[in-house]
Amino acid sequence: MKDISLFAVYDGHGGHEVAEWTGEHLPKTIVEKFKDINTDDVEQIKEALSSIFYAHGKFLEDIENDLDRPRMARNGQDRQRQPIA
Repeated sequence: MKDISLFAVYDGHGGHEVAEWTGEHLPKTIVEKFKDINTDDVEQIKEALSSIFYAHGKFLEDIENDLDRPRMARNGQDRQRQPIA
């Protein structure tokens, strides 16, 4: 694997816990994924990063949804999202 630098700003718009967790786990995930690809191939890098960012975002979204369930149940809110007109 050729040398690659990673620079990121974790702005915490999801809360400081999200920024801290992302700062700890996202770089490790990228390093592990890059062991399995040809890092001289820009398309493989793009595909790897895209899949990593999607999976990371989905993971955080699932956690957020799990945490929202009890609060929403207490408020009597339906978990279903209403379609946008």
